[in-house]
Amino acid sequence: MNRIFFLFLGLIGLANELEAQSMVDKPFTQYFGSTESMDIGFAIKPFRFKMLNGEAVNSEKLKGKVVLLDFWATWCGPCRSLTGRVDSLIGNYHGRDDFQMIGVNHKENLTGKSDDPATYWKNTGHKFSTVLNGDSYAESVNAGHPTMILIDKAGNVVGRWDAWSPQIADEIATAVWFLLEQPAASIAHIRKQQRDKEHLKVVYLSDVFIREQPDKANLVISEKFFSLLALSEWDAYDFIKPVIDTLTNPEEQDRIIANTAIDIAQSANVLSKDVNAYAISLFDRLIKEFNGGKDFIVLDQQAKVKFRVGDQLGAVATQELAINVAKTSGANVETVNYLQNMLEQYKAGKLTPVEKISDVASAAPIQIVKPIDKKAYINTQAKDFTQNDVAGKPVRLSDYRGKYVLVDFWASWCAPCREENPNLVAAYAKYKDKGLEILGVSLDKNKEAWLKAIKDDNLLWTQVSDLKGWQNEASQLYEVNSVPDNVLIDPTGKIIARKLRDQFLEEFLSEIFK
Repeated sequence: MNRIFFLFLGLIGLANELEAQSMVDKPFTQYFGSTESMDIGFAIKPFRFKMLNGEAVNSEKLKGKVVLLDFWATWCGPCRSLTGRVDSLIGNYHGRDDFQMIGVNHKENLTGKSDDPATYWKNTGHKFSTVLNGDSYAESVNAGHPTMILIDKAGNVVGRWDAWSPQIADEIATAVWFLLEQPAASIAHIRKQQRDKEHLKVVYLSDVFIREQPDKANLVISEKFFSLLALSEWDAYDFIKPVIDTLTNPEEQDRIIANTAIDIAQSANVLSKDVNAYAISLFDRLIKEFNGGKDFIVLDQQAKVKFRVGDQLGAVATQELAINVAKTSGANVETVNYLQNMLEQYKAGKLTPVEKISDVASAAPIQIVKPIDKKAYINTQAKDFTQNDVAGKPVRLSDYRGKYVLVDFWASWCAPCREENPNLVAAYAKYKDKGLEILGVSLDKNKEAWLKAIKDDNLLWTQVSDLKGWQNEASQLYEVNSVPDNVLIDPTGKIIARKLRDQFLEEFLSEIFK
């Protein structure tokens, strides 16, 4: 696919509080469009149509609705394909009071056709109506075959597409969804859309999040890159490279570089040699600057990319290093066998699908990942530790004996942790007077970032840290290999639960304090 980079204005303006609900504000990248339009961001040219179903519509009376104009002709195969796919994708919006899709038939040629446009349209079974002989209006907006124009509730053009592909249809449907649903641009929503593989929605929501909360932009960088990579490798590359080049916080560099390199390595798409080479350079940075040479996951993934670009000898050498590191670090037998299997494939010069190694946690800097059997901790005595709070005062876990205490392992740079914090805040407010305490243990290295996150997330309970990152001594006592993580300890000092998140935390606490 050639690189396609065009402007799609308007859908980034979620914060615009105009009474008319205009979504037009700042540029948004349109990934699959085929033309730029000077009309985008301005009011749609006025129109009055008499529809095939007898309905009379005009642009002024349609204000307050999201409108999608679909320019088509019976002889245009791409028009039929685009209309059919978009109609099926947004079919649930037909009939809503705030949405209308309108077909505009133009430049019709009936030579050799058995059906006239009216008969053809009725036979398609489309869920919306069309105007016939819309040549003059189509010409006034320079519409082609196909063209779709999206209009917001204020009557402004916010999107235009002049080509057909499945990706274009998906983008149009996503843009309609965005305007009608006005989804919350939260980390939780972004991650949910990513789990559902709604990559365009992830990109849209990430851009809104970045615009509304620029100080927290790095929390969604990896999510946006991952989804862009699924859509267009060059758009993903053009997005992430300047981000990485301008990062100054070492922990953020570590996390985002690791996520980017591993996302490229694990991509299901066939990527260009240039993008794979970029991943290799990122792995090199991890090894040289962030101690990645002691992480078998980094080495394993770099070997995969080296093999992909034809460097068989390099892949073999790097995989051998990965095996040595894994054995030295105490990786389990299954992991070592996986690494050995990959080595044999590199030596043979042929790859076959195998179960991949555990992914690095999306929010975590590079670390050696070992599986935790959380059940093995239940009904065992909690291990005591002492660390300093934000004021430098020592705090002992055993000081909480006689109360229920949730030991929460987290970090300021960890997006899932920050996403989970509102649940902890709500639980603490609900159960603190009933005997619940929370002790936060941060895996930060940067004290300022740690303190800022405590303030920003309104964490009112005691927070401690030795500021050693993944070498935090308390986290090592409990074999924490990804965050967020937690252990719930009863008044006798016994662990009664581990890794309580989302609704499971509330359900467990409600049983204790009912």
